[in-house]
Amino acid sequence: MSSSLVVSLFLGSRTVSCKDRVSMPYTDAVLLETLRKASVAGAGLPHTLEKEMVIDGVTIPAGADLMINLDSVLFDEEVFEDPQSFKPERFLTGDITLKKQRTIPFGIGRRACLGDGLAKMEFFLFFVTFLQRYDINIPEGLTVTDEPKKYSFIVNTPNPYKVVFSRR
Repeated sequence: MSSSLVVSLFLGSRTVSCKDRVSMPYTDAVLLETLRKASVAGAGLPHTLEKEMVIDGVTIPAGADLMINLDSVLFDEEVFEDPQSFKPERFLTGDITLKKQRTIPFGIGRRACLGDGLAKMEFFLFFVTFLQRYDINIPEGLTVTDEPKKYSFIVNTPNPYKVVFSRR
């Protein structure tokens, strides 16, 4: 059953609202997995240490600038089994709270993006509205690959791919 059909069966022809998100856990899981696997940034914003700290036996002096390697968190095998694979189900089973805490494409702490919650809600509304209006398919003769994305220190970009959008 296609994602578009599932969304249509749930919502019918009515417009999706923010309230629908709690009633659509699999859709939310797909979006969380998309944000985890396809984060745009490879690193978070710089943080300056206010006081000296020790990490794994290494002393880092006060005033040092640190940047979070987001992919090391988003692809942590101790949290996300088979992290290179796209598996939305991972957000529906096991320690869901830990997995959600480690899905940090918008950064973490005081320097995290202030629009994190708004962006996730807008992503949900856009995605569901899109699925209500379009079917998304792979062109005939092509197959889906799950190749790793192209990495850059600042912005990550996906590998080229082709899809067909058909108006419903």
